Amino acid sequence: IHPDGASAWITGETDHDVTVIDARTGMQMTRIEVGKRPRAIAFLPDGSRAYVTNETGGTVSVIDVPSRAVLRLRGTGRPLRAVGRDEFLDDEAP
Repeated sequence: IHPDGASAWITGETDHDVTVIDARTGMQMTRIEVGKRPRAIAFLPDGSRAYVTNETGGTVSVIDVPSRAVLRLRGTGRPLRAVGRDEFLDDEAP
């Protein structure tokens, strides 16, 4: 769930995407292609960025929430399952 509560962000492990659903209506708002086998999503406290761990590729997709665009794909060199602010956001903290 996005920090503002207005949308649910759901990983599509087999489609390699994130689907954004309107929390009030349940309707799909958009679909965002990310890395291989996305597993978890974390948001900055202000909701401006989403970080998606991509297990198979060992990457993190950095998404600009307002534009719903992937800003970059960061390699970690190892498989990933969860998101931890200390590990992935140190150089991007507001």
